[in-house]
Amino acid sequence: MRGQRLTKKPPLNKDGTVPKTISTIEVSFGSLLGVGKDLLEVIKTVPGYAPSNTNLSVADYTTYLTGIDAKNSAVAEKYEQYDDSVEERSDKYAELKDRITKIKLAIAAQYGKDSNQYKDVVKY
Repeated sequence: MRGQRLTKKPPLNKDGTVPKTISTIEVSFGSLLGVGKDLLEVIKTVPGYAPSNTNLSVADYTTYLTGIDAKNSAVAEKYEQYDDSVEERSDKYAELKDRITKIKLAIAAQYGKDSNQYKDVVKY
């Protein structure tokens, strides 16, 4: 008899509630960019926000997020081109399969199914 392994329960918060965990789906590129944009909107409204690290300034952070948007657009465009190429290739292979069948039928019609010519092509 095999025992069943129980999954560990997450440790509870001090108030007895189960802590919220972040799933891998939540931390996707899109959601992370969304969090970044939400944070930008918040820091725009913070009065006197002037960090010593210039990478964290509103202007620099805005430029950084714009760069990410540009990269996302480039990836989406290349993915679309890839997807189109895959579809075109599938269409070409379907056409190739159809042509092979038609060639075999043409040889069978011209030489007969008992001919050496048909026997040579039918094995392919």
